[in-house]
Amino acid sequence: MEKTIVEDELVYINKTKFGIRFPITLLSVPFFSNLYSPLIQLPYFRIPKFSGINHNHLIAFNTPGLNDLPIDKKPILVKRCVGLPGDNLQIQNKKVFINQKEIENPVNIQHNYRITTNGCDSMLFTTETIRKYGITQINLVAEIGVYDLPLTKKNAQKLKTEPYIMNLRKKEVIKGNGFNTIFPQSGYFHWNKDYFGAVSIPKKGATVSLNHKNIYLYKKIIEIYESNFFEIKQNKIFINNSETQTYTFKKNYYFVLDDNRDNANDSRHWGFLPEDHIIGGIF
Repeated sequence: MEKTIVEDELVYINKTKFGIRFPITLLSVPFFSNLYSPLIQLPYFRIPKFSGINHNHLIAFNTPGLNDLPIDKKPILVKRCVGLPGDNLQIQNKKVFINQKEIENPVNIQHNYRITTNGCDSMLFTTETIRKYGITQINLVAEIGVYDLPLTKKNAQKLKTEPYIMNLRKKEVIKGNGFNTIFPQSGYFHWNKDYFGAVSIPKKGATVSLNHKNIYLYKKIIEIYESNFFEIKQNKIFINNSETQTYTFKKNYYFVLDDNRDNANDSRHWGFLPEDHIIGGIF
């Protein structure tokens, strides 16, 4: 969330905005997140009724996955919510579409840019340049003066005017070039961080038809987040030992992105965010 949240900045989480989540791990020492016993785990409960999250809200949540830890003892992340339960989400050439409509990017969103200098590389590393353009990372690509660095659109436009910059372009991934680090980590989907979806975000009470392709989108939800026994036998899908071709979601889910889009650990990598992992809002 670099540029939106500044390094070493103190961030306050409003736990009441979306409803107070009751403690899940009862046997724990206050203010010491690593001192607890998992022997007593309460079901997820939140009051008042869970609501209030809108598109582009900054939210704090416990990191999904890490299944060896109780929900409320997982590390805390802050990301931007772009997709709500029931939304259709798609990313095309870095642009985010919700229900077929492009959403506006945050002011401080960053992407990776590739620059080529005229040989005066030292100008790029001066304290004045780093401060002026908010540079926090410079990666050498080639000895001939080629670098990659994350920049906001505004800073990229300004840096391009410097006399020692010969070329500056936003880095992009080609459509169809899939990566095994991108959710749902299946050969059926050739998604990457710049081209993702289209995908429907699961909503409580909604029923989805299951097949041998889309099951990889929902396997983690069915098996881990909603605690069912799941298996595939003889090309048939079984949930709790019953063959089925559908599944009805028990929880709401969200899709979150980092404002530092090309250097992120967000829903493009680990999938949908369960509502019971959400702690509160950042305002």
